[in-house]
Amino acid sequence: MTYSTATSRLLHGHAIEDQFMEWMSSKSLWTTHEFGQKLYDLKLQKDLRRSGVSVKTEQARELISLLPEAWQFKYLRGVGNEMPLLCRWDPDVLCVYNGKLQFFTEIKSTANKGDLVFIEMSCYLAALANARRLCAPQIFVFSPLDNSNSWTYLTLDQIPELYAFSSDGKGSRGSQTPYVAIQKTHLNQPIEELLHKYEQDWPL
Repeated sequence: MTYSTATSRLLHGHAIEDQFMEWMSSKSLWTTHEFGQKLYDLKLQKDLRRSGVSVKTEQARELISLLPEAWQFKYLRGVGNEMPLLCRWDPDVLCVYNGKLQFFTEIKSTANKGDLVFIEMSCYLAALANARRLCAPQIFVFSPLDNSNSWTYLTLDQIPELYAFSSDGKGSRGSQTPYVAIQKTHLNQPIEELLHKYEQDWPL
């Protein structure tokens, strides 16, 4: 993957994040804040893609063990001897209700052709690690599907239950890192329902 291709993918991702934040701005008492790679300049983003840590280190082994067991072999086969830095997959947006941090989000586009969406295993692993490090839940948010105005979401627990298949990412398009695929038909939980739940849990 060339730097120009990577940059193009990042800019598209940032545009989807902006759309989500604009959509959230219409929700009473909800605010959103940028987080993760969008706060880094392009040179730093490039440097992070070139950096990693040996999979033989205790830290790497401990982190990889957080992945579902069925994914671990393909993850190791995909990353080789060096595990990428997980800060590349820090959550995109944090969501606040009535002045209280509620959850972090990883925003994914559904604009690709076909019936699947793809989640990088490193992204999922970073979400697991960050749920501990940041002491707040993280969800995956998906842009509205065709003929729909609803942003949808999946929890970290749901993704291993719903994925169609996993891949080591070798020879694939995109980031060329290990990933799992999920049928778009599973993207049927409107995030508005989740927001309503938080609003009920935190009455004014």
